[in-house]
Amino acid sequence: MKKIILTGCVVLLTTLVSGQNFRVDITPTANVFHSKYVGDTYDSPKLGFNANFDYLLSTNKIVNFGLGLDYQSCRTLNISPISTVDYSARSERINICSISFKSMFKLTKELYFSFDPTLDYQANYSKIQITDNQSGIGLSVGVGGNFILNNFIQFNVEPRLWIHNIIPFNDINSPFRLSAAGINLGLIFGHNSD
Repeated sequence: MKKIILTGCVVLLTTLVSGQNFRVDITPTANVFHSKYVGDTYDSPKLGFNANFDYLLSTNKIVNFGLGLDYQSCRTLNISPISTVDYSARSERINICSISFKSMFKLTKELYFSFDPTLDYQANYSKIQITDNQSGIGLSVGVGGNFILNNFIQFNVEPRLWIHNIIPFNDINSPFRLSAAGINLGLIFGHNSD
């Protein structure tokens, strides 16, 4: 345990000195577009959440790159017709772990645009689910702002859209894609050069 803490401290100090940042975000999300993209689903959007940990490398004043680890939990309500008058409703929880390849383009001093291809893995997929397996290549985009709290901490607010399973890892001709929207709220740790 001491080695892990010591390694974490060394990584954090190295990050603070060399212009790199760590970002931790928690995002309340809502499934969007699911009547069109997720099975026979139709209902009001279902709430979920996303948590991510990003490593950002400052390459210059305009473009930054990095890697992110994300966990997203969503819920869908699938309603399927049994007969002309009866319907079957079933709620399904979808848990997705992702690696994102981050690219952030600075628009102003505080605002940026983020375009992140993702590798998604659905952790709890079962063949009895109505919703298709969401494992595949996805995309996440957002526009956000960083607000300086002190020289080493910034507050981050970022409306973001995730689209999963654009290119599926499974052999599905026309997969249904889970899409979610939310607002990232988090902290960025690293030296602020502005």
